[in-house]
Amino acid sequence: MKCPVPYIPNISYKGGNGFGGDRSKVREGLKHAANDLAAPAGTPVLAMADGVVINEPYKFFFNTWAVEVKHADFIARYCEIDRNMEVKKGDSVKEGQVIAYVGNQPGPDMLHLEFFSGKKTGDLTQSSPPYNRRSDVFDGAKILDGAGIGVGRWPHSVTWRYTTDSEGRKFLDM
Repeated sequence: MKCPVPYIPNISYKGGNGFGGDRSKVREGLKHAANDLAAPAGTPVLAMADGVVINEPYKFFFNTWAVEVKHADFIARYCEIDRNMEVKKGDSVKEGQVIAYVGNQPGPDMLHLEFFSGKKTGDLTQSSPPYNRRSDVFDGAKILDGAGIGVGRWPHSVTWRYTTDSEGRKFLDM
């Protein structure tokens, strides 16, 4: 399993930025349904494992986008990403493949990452009440804790270098 960002975030994806954090300022009783990985806008977002893109990328929150990938043991919704993605519905992805880039958001930039068991069907977000997630959403902290991380902490500046495989999929050259 690969971490979906190439460096260890400086801010934890647990606690207030983790699953179950209080979001009552958005709506009374709302809990956070994701693990947020702090990362500058433009940071490559990597597929955590082999999988298939199950929906076309779509608008998510504050002019950012989301893409859903069915991995062997769960569905991951990679959110708050830039609309310029490297994948589309039906694409097979490989662990470590660049699938998107962190979006530019008002406030701190991050990858908002949601995990679903896949035991339910239908849309991952319900419109009424707003921001409710499908009932098979779960805390992905254990998956992230066990994921292989790239190199150390976030650098102050970095130039990303890429390679492509024989099928044209993009990977970080680290």
